[in-house]
Amino acid sequence: MTPANLPVGIEPPSGFLLDPALIDALCAETEPAEKLKRLKQLRLQAEKGRAWVKEQADNLDQIYTEIAQSDAYAEHVIRLAQIVLEKRYSAAERLMPGIEELRQKLAVRGERLGPEMQPFQESVDTAVDWLALYDSLYRRLLKLAAARQTDERGVLRARPVEGEVDHETLSREFMARFPKIRAALAE
Repeated sequence: MTPANLPVGIEPPSGFLLDPALIDALCAETEPAEKLKRLKQLRLQAEKGRAWVKEQADNLDQIYTEIAQSDAYAEHVIRLAQIVLEKRYSAAERLMPGIEELRQKLAVRGERLGPEMQPFQESVDTAVDWLALYDSLYRRLLKLAAARQTDERGVLRARPVEGEVDHETLSREFMARFPKIRAALAE
């Protein structure tokens, strides 16, 4: 997986985050049958949003698995994590104004309408969950990169020497390289 083909900048489908103006429309609705019809549509839209986030969670898990199973170096994985973070910021920039507006309207009108506000709250929760998926993938990629950094350094292992070893010559060469140690040993 390369940074160029990392498919995590997926746009949520239209209606993913319910329009805050629908709260006012629902409050203004006087006919019970029409209100029930509108609520049913809102619930269906909220369910579609949850299903979409679940599908994207599975996709992001698959992306992580592909990256984890690849032989990408730590630097490459860190770059992928940075891309995920950038895409998260971009998604938050688009979603947060709507989330905040919905939260404000829910705070003002939520008590009066009670359970009728459930689709709106679910919409907010789903949008927050979508942003949390980016955060989760970002953290997982950083952990993977950290693990690969320690693996890249590796453990150096000495190989056994074959044949005869002239310990006296080896000691002399070693002592010549480190005169301070030689002086300390001479004392």
